[in-house]
Amino acid sequence: MLPAPLNGVPTQPSPQAALPADLAAHRDAWLRGGPRDYTWVIELGCECGINGEYTVTVVDGQATQIEWPRSEPGVGLEVPTVDALYTKAASTIADGGQVDATWGDGGIPATITFDPIPNAIDDELSVTVKSFTPSN
Repeated sequence: MLPAPLNGVPTQPSPQAALPADLAAHRDAWLRGGPRDYTWVIELGCECGINGEYTVTVVDGQATQIEWPRSEPGVGLEVPTVDALYTKAASTIADGGQVDATWGDGGIPATITFDPIPNAIDDELSVTVKSFTPSN
C-alpha cells in the first residue's frame, strides 16, 4: 500500500513535471506566452462515453464554463484547459504511457493523444483543438 499524501491533499503532477524535450519545448512556449483567458473548442475521442465537441471558457487559467451538447450528470472534462493537457501528458508519461501530438502556434496542440497503457486496447484519449480564441 502506498502512503497517503500529507493532510489528505491529493497530489497532482505539475505542468513543470518531466516531459520529453519536444513536449517540454511546447509547454514552455505555452507558459511564456499563452493567454490565461480564452475560449476553445475541443473534440474528444475515446471509448469512454464522453466523445464529442466541447466549448470551454477559461478565465485566469481555470475553466469557468463547459458546454457539451449531450449534457449528462456526473460527466466531467478531464482536460478543460491547455495547462491540464500538459499535466495529463506528464502524468501519462510518468506512469509509463505514451503521448503523441501535432502542434499549432504558441504551444497549443492541434491534436494530442494519451495512451496510458501502450499495449492495451481502447484506453486512449484523443483531443483535437477545433478553435482557440484568446479573450481581450
